[in-house]
Amino acid sequence: MPDDLGASIAADASTVVDGATATDGATGRDLDTGEDAAPGDPVALRVMSLNVYGHMTLPGAAPTYAALIESQDVDVVGIQEGVQDWQLDTELPTDYDRAAAVGAALGDCYERRYQIFVNTCRGNTLVSHERFDLTDGPNATRTGEAAVVTKDGRTFAFIDIHWDHESNATKAANATETAAAANAVGDLPVVVLGDFNATCSGEYPSNMSSAAGLDLIVHGGIDCIFSRNAPGSGTTVDASPSDHDAVVAELTL
Repeated sequence: MPDDLGASIAADASTVVDGATATDGATGRDLDTGEDAAPGDPVALRVMSLNVYGHMTLPGAAPTYAALIESQDVDVVGIQEGVQDWQLDTELPTDYDRAAAVGAALGDCYERRYQIFVNTCRGNTLVSHERFDLTDGPNATRTGEAAVVTKDGRTFAFIDIHWDHESNATKAANATETAAAANAVGDLPVVVLGDFNATCSGEYPSNMSSAAGLDLIVHGGIDCIFSRNAPGSGTTVDASPSDHDAVVAELTL
């Protein structure tokens, strides 16, 4: 993970600009009018993780996945396998055509950065996005993504990961790296989700959640949603033709 990830996210969260209106990311106060964005009122946040089984189903299944995402009325989606990451000779992947196909099918409401999609039609604004390096497996180049998003004056972090499936040593390293990314956002509410290639309550995800103070919200086998300072609950959803269920959570900011 880059050393400046935490500093970058903190800077992005401190002052959030949405069009011509600036708001303080910590309080939701409108800096132009001085009006509070009702800091005492809870804000509902709906998130999804979806492994799209990319090399087998995309681009053909993009409309099916888009329909699934839209049916769940989610604010932010993190997908996995929307990237070509197999046996690369580059430090980070460059081919995100599968994710782009899903984005095209979703249409104008969703702003995409790599494999994270933010639903701007539900009051969300993407403030920033960064990829961070994860230890690679024997064959796959592993990469995490961290976004800062605002919804109704509240700022939160959203982390999407896909851990290695072949090496336990790599999964242990991925757990440490993901915890560091979650801790880098400071006091912001944070959602960490993805395909962990390990049972959600197993050794490596548990090590990550303990190191970052995360709560397990949805246990979908190896597809998991964790959060900190954003309590809630969720469920699994059939995501055929993927070989994974999607996991969806309703959280409170």
